[in-house]
Amino acid sequence: MIKIHEAIYNEDIGILQVVLANGTMEHITPEEENNKFQMGEYARSQLQKLLEESPTEYAELVLNGKLGNYVQICISGGASLRSNLNSYFEKHRPNATQTEIDGMISEFMMYDS
Repeated sequence: MIKIHEAIYNEDIGILQVVLANGTMEHITPEEENNKFQMGEYARSQLQKLLEESPTEYAELVLNGKLGNYVQICISGGASLRSNLNSYFEKHRPNATQTEIDGMISEFMMYDS
């Protein structure tokens, strides 16, 4: 398992600069890493949130080959959230069409992250 001393995300250039425990430096391009997986907007926003709030954890996932596991958790969480929201809106907005419900769910999920 690769140990990380520090990770700093430079949003301006889209690079995650990582200093490993042994002193060497790695550069990760999160956009390239994220594009390796097919995922929806919710999972992608969760990855962005992780990158911004905990760049060291994001770097550990990438460098230890665990990012795919995290993506699957995000996808599963997004599907569960979508299902729960669908049930909620069907119950509380009985006259709404499925298209309207889908729009409300998409808007909610966009701002939930």
